[in-house]
Amino acid sequence: MATDDTDDTDDTDDSGDTDDTDDTDDSGDTDDTDTGAPDDAEVRDARPEEFVDAMRLFEGALLDVDAEAVRTAVERERDTGEGDPPRPRVRVAVVDGAVVGAVYTDPSTPVDAPPAVPVGSTATHVIAVAVRPSRRERGVGRALVEAAADSVTALTAAFDADVRPFYDALGFEVVETPSNDADRLWGVLRREKRVR
Repeated sequence: MATDDTDDTDDTDDSGDTDDTDDTDDSGDTDDTDTGAPDDAEVRDARPEEFVDAMRLFEGALLDVDAEAVRTAVERERDTGEGDPPRPRVRVAVVDGAVVGAVYTDPSTPVDAPPAVPVGSTATHVIAVAVRPSRRERGVGRALVEAAADSVTALTAAFDADVRPFYDALGFEVVETPSNDADRLWGVLRREKRVR
């Protein structure tokens, strides 16, 4: 896909269609070459007025996310301290006031947790991650996933095999293929708990 990285408001693909959403695969995972610093992006919790921008990214990547669950996560107050239980969260990457990436995580998502996730760990699951095409390969996807991992001891993700290098580069260990979807891989990232 050809994009014009100088103008974030109009990404044009080879067919001439304009598209300001992410062209990730249906898992929502970012390009596996997304490495390095996130150029000038600020990663933070999404604000209520950014709900639509985050949903456009997820829907543009053909991700199956529950819009009401995303809205609830965006509208909740941020965790207030180390003793707070993990909650569903939407984090965004913002450049010059525009949302260029988003990640949605949920610690209560019912998934077949692999044995590699220790009992009692504060784990959360990546539901969706998407980055605008004009901001890919600049570390935005990496920064979003790292922000999601900052306040938990384990971060899990289910993803397609073609984006495994992205998750490998972040330090995810592929521990098993989920029993409910043989075409996807399962990874876990273990971290020391760091609270911002």
